[in-house]
Amino acid sequence: MNDKLKFWFGLLLAGACYHAGNANAAGINDQAETELPQLLVGGENLTDYFQVFLSLGVVVAVILACAWALKRFTRIGVGSGNLRVVGGLSVGPRERVVLVQAGDTQMLIGVAQGCVSRIHTFDQPIAPVAPEVVETSFMDQLNQCLKKAKVARHA
Repeated sequence: MNDKLKFWFGLLLAGACYHAGNANAAGINDQAETELPQLLVGGENLTDYFQVFLSLGVVVAVILACAWALKRFTRIGVGSGNLRVVGGLSVGPRERVVLVQAGDTQMLIGVAQGCVSRIHTFDQPIAPVAPEVVETSFMDQLNQCLKKAKVARHA
């Protein structure tokens, strides 16, 4: 077994043990009257420690997932010196179109798994387009969305 499979199998087994312990503590599973050995250390038993370590593991997993997501989805504007990524667009599950600036030259590059190719080189840099800022209240926007949804349902 590889390490990832061992990890997920252990996590699944730990969750099942935790659920079974809760079922016994709540009186749900009365026919299995076997109790875990009470290892008293400072007035606490083994299930309390297991619950604390399981909760800690969940918190660490959430932190690692957030770090992975930040690394995965915030690649725009990355660069140093004269080379930087100006913008990008995902065109498939593993394909991206990226606008890269090298000095005064901008290049449109296609990036796929195992393949990077230049699509176009711009003579003049493309000016970044600022998004239109429309000053409307939340209520106006909500009413517009509801009207569009109502029209779509009746069409």
